Amino acid sequence: GPTVREFHTAMVLDDAGTLLVVGGRTSASGSSNTCRLFVPDGGVWLSTGALTQSRGFHAAFEFDGGVYVVGGLNSTATYRDTWEVFADGGWTLGATTIPDGGRASLTAEPRGDGIVFLFGGHNATTTFATGYLFDARTGLFAPEAVVIGEDAGRTGHTVTYSPTDDMIIVGGDLFPFEDGGAGTGSVVA
Repeated sequence: GPTVREFHTAMVLDDAGTLLVVGGRTSASGSSNTCRLFVPDGGVWLSTGALTQSRGFHAAFEFDGGVYVVGGLNSTATYRDTWEVFADGGWTLGATTIPDGGRASLTAEPRGDGIVFLFGGHNATTTFATGYLFDARTGLFAPEAVVIGEDAGRTGHTVTYSPTDDMIIVGGDLFPFEDGGAGTGSVVA
């Protein structure tokens, strides 16, 4: 059966509805590197390749048949600045890292053609107001200017794009949480 977990990600892999569940916290002791597949035809849970690094509170996205995870937090409270890709049943650790360091609770919003906007998140001392464009084709990070106002670092937020390609950042809070998570919203062109 499935492993009880939280702060994981889950992605549908195919038209049959096969679900890949990645990492997360599986016990009070911290994050896991385990991954499971759910096959709806028959309702079967299967083990699959483990992450090269344990992580929870990470972001995930799909590109060109692969599932990518970036950032997160491991079992010893180390904030991950790394990324991995799942393809052909196994994980490969990327050769590049997030330029300004590890972070958890960031968002990853695909823009198309393998470009993904990574924004926000936190580490033990900073709530990030920085964003990066990550190119899944090359594994490179490029700073992305984001102007959303003073004290605009976010964790626990969402990012999406309007039909006019404006970036919409909604909700979130500073970390550690200072106002009970009420959050705010911003529209960034």
